[in-house]
Formats: sequence, structure tokens, C-alpha cells
Amino acid sequence: MPDFLFGLVALGGIAAFLWLLGAILLFRRSPAGRVILIIMSSLSLAGIGISAATSNPAGFVLAIVPLTILILASLSSTGRWIAAGRAPHLPQYPYPPAPAYGQPPQYPHY
Repeated sequence: MPDFLFGLVALGGIAAFLWLLGAILLFRRSPAGRVILIIMSSLSLAGIGISAATSNPAGFVLAIVPLTILILASLSSTGRWIAAGRAPHLPQYPYPPAPAYGQPPQYPHY
């Protein structure tokens, strides 16, 4: 096998790892996952565009998935969803103790 095929396989493996890492980080509501997915989608669309312009015009069909990911990851609603998950939660105050069985406590009436 030619040596450049090993390089292409390694490059594809790194790209697949970055796609997976970006998806996992986005599901964990990390802004880094959003950035990784936007960068990987942009690089993928550029590669598909170059490939389609030079050899295979039908390659634009492959651009549907990265284009969808790029649009959805770039939306402001995605940023708000990430920010909502990272917002600190208010502390839960304990409930007052339950009254003992029997008559409720009597408060003085003034």
C-alpha cells in the first residue's frame, strides 16, 4: 500500500475523533464542543466544495450533514441552551420541620 494512504487513514481517524469529541462535549453543554463542531463542519464543507469543483459534482449531496450541523451549532438558541446548563442553581432551602402529631402549636393572639 502506498504511504499516503496511511496518512489519509490517520487524517480521517483524527477527524472522526474530533467529530465525536465535539458531539460529546456539546451534549455535556460545553462551549468547546460547539466550537469544535463548527470548525469541523466548516472544514468538511470546504473539502466537499473543493472535491466537487475538481472531480465529482454530485459530491454536494454529501454536504447535507455537515451543513445541517453547522447551522444548528451556530444558532443562538444552541448558545442559550449551553448557557442555561452552566448557570449556577439556586440553593434549596430546607423545608420547615413538620409539626408533631396532635394539635398544631398555638400562637399567642394579640
